Amino acid sequence: MFQIEHSKYLLKQIRNGNQDAFTELIHPLIEKAYKTSFYLLKSKEFAEEVVQTSMIEAYTNIIEGKNFSNFPAWFNKLVASRAYDLIRKLTRERKKISDVEITNIYQSTSAMEHLLDSETKSEISDAVLSLEKEIYRNVIVMFYYQELSVSEIAEIMDLKKSTVKTHLRRARESVGKKLKMKKIIEVN
Repeated sequence: MFQIEHSKYLLKQIRNGNQDAFTELIHPLIEKAYKTSFYLLKSKEFAEEVVQTSMIEAYTNIIEGKNFSNFPAWFNKLVASRAYDLIRKLTRERKKISDVEITNIYQSTSAMEHLLDSETKSEISDAVLSLEKEIYRNVIVMFYYQELSVSEIAEIMDLKKSTVKTHLRRARESVGKKLKMKKIIEVN
C-alpha cells in the first residue's frame, strides 16, 4: 500500500515539473519490466526497446493527467502489452523458411532440436497471447515471466489471493487446451 501511495505522490511531483520524481517512480519497476519483455521477446535489443517505449508512453500519460489507481500494476501491464504488440509485429513480418534452409536444418540434429524448442516456446507464447480475457494474460505474465508471487499479483491488481489463484488456474487450463489442440503437448 505504501508503494501505491508513494507513487501517487510522485505522480503529482512529475506533473509539477519534477523530472527526478519520474526517475524515482520508474526505477524500481525497470528490472522486472526488462525481465518480462526479454522473456517474451528473447532479444536484449527488443526488450530494451519495449521498456524504453513503455517509459515514454508512461511519462506521456502522466503529463497528460491520466489517473492511475495503481501505477506499478499499470506499468507492468503496459510493458507486457507492448511486448505482445512487438511479438505480433515480428510474427507478421516473419517470412517462411526457404527449401534450402529446411534442407540445412534437417542435416543438423542440434539445429533441428533448437528449431523444435523455439517452435514450442512460440506456440506457448501464441497460446498465452490468444487468451480471450486480458486478466488471464496479465496473471500468466506476472506469475511466470515476472516471477511475482500470488500475493504480489493480488496486491498489484487489487484482487484477493483466491481470485488470482482462480484466474491463474483458468489461464493454465485454457493455455493447456490450446496446446493440446495443436498437439504441442500430450493428451493425458
